[in-house]
Amino acid sequence: MNFVLVALCVVCCNAVAVVLLCLVVRSWVRRQRDALVSQLQDWVSPGAGGALSPLAQFTGAVSNQLADALTMRLKTTMMGQASALAKSVDAATGDVAEDMVGSKNPLIAALIGFSPSLRARLRKNPLAAMALSNVNLGAFLGKGSGGGSGPQGPSNGSSQGAFGL
Repeated sequence: MNFVLVALCVVCCNAVAVVLLCLVVRSWVRRQRDALVSQLQDWVSPGAGGALSPLAQFTGAVSNQLADALTMRLKTTMMGQASALAKSVDAATGDVAEDMVGSKNPLIAALIGFSPSLRARLRKNPLAAMALSNVNLGAFLGKGSGGGSGPQGPSNGSSQGAFGL
């Protein structure tokens, strides 16, 4: 019988130890939960003097960064499209100027065809191409009809130079 009594005491002591351990763990879990709730309330609640809460500050900073990135991307896209449009307009203007020079003066058009640097320069400056289209190259080289403008100036007394400007 002593054996049963000893065994019963051991079981009771173990049960009391388990109950005490459960109470200690329960108390620790409640303290951790209360600390977490307090931290979350501090994170969400506004600060003293009407200051923004840390959560509001964080979301504001993230939204500002996202807005800046989006704005930069839109700006880059729009500027790229504007640049492409400007390049196509410049190319079309250069083509028109080159065609105009070619239709008015085939000799200068041939020179443009042989000189890629001259072609590039005239494409960038269509006004120069228009001025070049008015040049009487034969008269400039001294093979004109005698009444035109040569390198020494016009023979009719006008103030135009050798390039018809």
